[in-house]
Amino acid sequence: MSSIHVKPATGRVVRAPDGQIIPPEGLHLVRDLYLDRRIADGDLTVVESNRKKGNDA
Repeated sequence: MSSIHVKPATGRVVRAPDGQIIPPEGLHLVRDLYLDRRIADGDLTVVESNRKKGNDA
């Protein structure tokens, strides 16, 4: 399963699949249909990582 880092859109309060509120700085979660729907609705924003794979320096 893939995972993504998501944060709520400005002015939104969104719960993670386990019921906890996703903080403004976001959470790293396993991607599922629930998160995909929240992203499609504009409630969540996917945060892109600046790290490149294989570059831990």
